[in-house]
Amino acid sequence: MEEFRLLGTQKFGILNLLVVYAFNTQEQRKGLWKFINDTCSKTCKTSGNLLIGGDFNSVLLVDDKLNGNLVTQEEIQDFANCLLLNNLSEVRTIGDYYTWCSNQASNDRIYSKMDRFLANTSWLQVTTYKVSVM
Repeated sequence: MEEFRLLGTQKFGILNLLVVYAFNTQEQRKGLWKFINDTCSKTCKTSGNLLIGGDFNSVLLVDDKLNGNLVTQEEIQDFANCLLLNNLSEVRTIGDYYTWCSNQASNDRIYSKMDRFLANTSWLQVTTYKVSVM
């Protein structure tokens, strides 16, 4: 995981960007949630503005997956708790809702929303950006 500091204009101050490429398993992602918790704690004490984006390798909502095994509450609990604990909200995106596909035959194809951008309240108050997911 890399952390980048982006210098904005005087109006915005420092914009912090955290880029994520998460592990595939729920157990391995626990380190990511802790890292985000720690980063949010530090950012709130210093510059304030934080945008987190990338491939979380995890769905956040039951509707974030189409076909395949049903999404369970246990699967999404850690991710949802991380957002709640750190007062993070999803940034509106432009483009396809699902960002991953299993590339199986069309009848067996699974779609999931794994990629997203999250921002803290401070970031949302000073920006009006939408993120384009490609």
